[in-house]
Amino acid sequence: MNATPFKDKTNLERVIGYYDAMIAKDFETMGSYLHDEVEFIGPLAERKGKASLIAAAENLSQILDKIEIRSRFENDNQVMLAYDFLFPSLNLNLRSAGMINFKKGLIIRIEVFYDGRPFQQKQEEIFTDQS
Repeated sequence: MNATPFKDKTNLERVIGYYDAMIAKDFETMGSYLHDEVEFIGPLAERKGKASLIAAAENLSQILDKIEIRSRFENDNQVMLAYDFLFPSLNLNLRSAGMINFKKGLIIRIEVFYDGRPFQQKQEEIFTDQS
């Protein structure tokens, strides 16, 4: 199903809801923001499809404590964020940027930009489907 469950929200509010759900480990709600054909592009991996992205988020959430959004911009069907991903167990504050695109009110593409070197050892754990 690709109906927009959050019709009264802006795309920026949807992105914030998506990341709030990820931090809360509420993957059902997180998934409700995603288009079935969502695409993820990052320095360590590329993923396609809602189930694949949710699986990666579940793995990431095991070490991710908090996301602090420092700046945000919205234009039509695109949101751009500057944010910090906080990983206390790794003693790491990962400064990142994300470009999120929407189609029919759902996230269709997430492209993130960060220095992936601190994650090279964790890459397989995060981006491997456990199913």
